[in-house]
Parts: sequence; C-alpha cells; structure tokens
Amino acid sequence: MLVRDYIHKSLYDSEHGYFSAQRPLIITSDVPMTQFRNQLAYQKYVAKLYEENPSCWITPVELFNVQWLFACCCLTLIASL
Repeated sequence: MLVRDYIHKSLYDSEHGYFSAQRPLIITSDVPMTQFRNQLAYQKYVAKLYEENPSCWITPVELFNVQWLFACCCLTLIASL
C-alpha cells in the first residue's frame, strides 16, 4: 500500500476514518483576534463555537486564515524593502 493511499484511508474511510463521524465546522465570519485580551478569552470563544455546533470540529487553518494572510503580506512587504 502506498503512503498516500494509507493516509487517504486513515482520513476518509467511511467507518474508521478521522473525518467519518464528524462534519467540519464552517466559520462564516472572521475570528476577532484583536479583541481577545488573553488566552482564556480565546479559549472561551472557541468553546462557544463548539457549544453551538457540538458535532463539528475546527482546524487552526480556519481560525487563523485572516491572520496568516496578513502575516504573509507583511513579510512580503518587508522583504521587498
């Protein structure tokens, strides 16, 4: 078995795959990162997302997509100076 086939089966198999029993949480708005006073405030925000959608999961990519784009743009601008 190829590694890519093993990974695909581990993730997407209908009975035993990681994503088989859960559906992804879709965030419809940006996460207000600048409004969090500390880590506890951030954790409460994420907990609230899970309470509203108990059968869902969320990835860091979904949480930090705007911040990641901003950081990449800043680094590109700094590198071009």
